[in-house]
Amino acid sequence: MLNHTDLVTQIGAIGDIHTEDVLLDLVLSFLAKQQPDLLVSVGDIVTGQGNVDRCCELLQSHNVITVAGNHDRWFLSGNMQDFPNFTDSTAVSSQTMDFLKALPQTYEFTSPRGSVLICHGLGTNDMADLKPEDYGYAIEANLDLQELIHSQHYRFVVNGHTHCRMVRHFGDLTVINAGALRSYEGSGFAMIDFESGHVHFFDIETGGKIVKSDSMPLNG
Repeated sequence: MLNHTDLVTQIGAIGDIHTEDVLLDLVLSFLAKQQPDLLVSVGDIVTGQGNVDRCCELLQSHNVITVAGNHDRWFLSGNMQDFPNFTDSTAVSSQTMDFLKALPQTYEFTSPRGSVLICHGLGTNDMADLKPEDYGYAIEANLDLQELIHSQHYRFVVNGHTHCRMVRHFGDLTVINAGALRSYEGSGFAMIDFESGHVHFFDIETGGKIVKSDSMPLNG
């Protein structure tokens, strides 16, 4: 697990990428102008119709802290090759393979409001999910979520996987989903300001225009 030793007050969080290199370039250019302390990606770089090599090059050139998603894991293991738009391993460069192989499962850092975990699903389980409509038994039976709640180790979890942007509060734990980069599946990315206590979600409109779509408080 990688760690960031400095106090991080603001981050740009990129949702599931799925080879959307054109949108990723737009988002990274936008975020570079905002000058957050850190840029993070919640994984699922592969599986899609875009350019995986360019996505990985962009993530590296912009120093984006990136964790592995389940699609990245499947790609490296050769599983789920019948999945629609699954990335062909022969179509990527050796540099891309090395980058994907080196991705950690999680990443953590400290914010002014407490510790933050970056992951794809929930913790080290890249298939665990939490949806906006999950309540009651769906929450009680979500063992990965319950483990994060009861461990009291993290104040915030920033994840992806479901492609559903959201901010959910569970006692002292707040889960922030960055959505998916494809604009028809969610906001694509978010700016999280731990100092002011807000999550700002952004949409990518037709023609590449980026607009703020919603803001939510970090605290429940």
